[in-house]
This record gives sequence, structure tokens and C-alpha cells, in this order.
Amino acid sequence: MAETETNRNQKLASSRSQPEKSCYFATDRRNFLRAVGGLTTLGLLAGCIGGMSENANADDKSASSVDGWLAESDNYDSITDMTGEAAVTIEVGPESNEHVFAPAAVRIDPETTVTWKWIGSGYHNVVDRDGQFESGEPEETATFEHEFKTTGMYFYYCTPHKSVGMKGVLIVGNDSDSTSSNSTETGTGSE
Repeated sequence: MAETETNRNQKLASSRSQPEKSCYFATDRRNFLRAVGGLTTLGLLAGCIGGMSENANADDKSASSVDGWLAESDNYDSITDMTGEAAVTIEVGPESNEHVFAPAAVRIDPETTVTWKWIGSGYHNVVDRDGQFESGEPEETATFEHEFKTTGMYFYYCTPHKSVGMKGVLIVGNDSDSTSSNSTETGTGSE
């Protein structure tokens, strides 16, 4: 019995000299900050990924008119009419505004070859919303050509700058049912 009482007294004395630890939160400040930082990073990544995968496609498909698709573009005010031209050049990132296609909206005839020519110093590409054509990875200096044989509307964008309104539209043929803009501007052909 004396031995048991001695053990009990030793345990009681040692528990008084050590700080009390909770079984639920045995952390120090460093571990707490690591956990908070990790959760914050995870939350930010989840928000970015979720927004890109769900909302990007919904926004693209809802803008089925020229005016709707180019609502965020800095240089769109009308459709440039380049019908009658065998070849047309669209400037990519001109020095006047690095994040636009110039002109933004163009009407052409079927069998017309369109050349996108990189003018500015930024990294750009040309990607059709529906996957009909793509210039590849963003580049600083390049040209890209595509011949449009089928009538219709082609909505395209620059991948790195899509969110700032770097978008364009090609109207091949006289597809005026899908365009909201009634005015057209007469343009010149390629260089």
C-alpha cells in the first residue's frame, strides 16, 4: 500500500510541474500558421479551378451574338466589311492596344484566307471557341493563316488575354441573322 501511495504522489507532483496539454489541440504557433496557410492556399486554388471549368464555358456559349461576345473588347464598335477580298489580315496585339484583335469583327466571303499577324510585343495566340482552328501555344512574334470555306460565325480569342476582352469574330458569308450590330464599316484587304 505504501508503494501505491508513493506512485500516486509522484504522478500528482509531475502533473503539477508540466503545463496542461489538451488532447484536442496539441499545437504550437508555427504548426497553427502552417495549417492556416495551407487551408488558405487550398481554398484559393479550388476557387480558381472551379471558376475556370464551370463558368468559362457557360459565359462563352451565352455570347452568341457579335455584340455579346465582344462586349468586353476595347476596340469593337462595328463589323468591318471585307467581303470581296481574297485575303484579309487581322492584327494581333497592335501597339495601340496590346490586348485586342484589329479589327475585332470582320465580315468576309467564303473561300477567304485570313492571316493573323502579331504586331505588338506580348505573347498571344488565336483559338476558335468551338475548336475549328487554333494557332497553337502563345508566341511573341508569329503569323497564322486559316481559309474559311463554310459560312457561319466564328468566335475566337487569345488564351492568355481572354479575360481582359481579347476576342474577335469572323462572319463568313451573309449570316446577318446572328449578328446584333446592323452597322458595318468598309475595310481594306490584306497588306
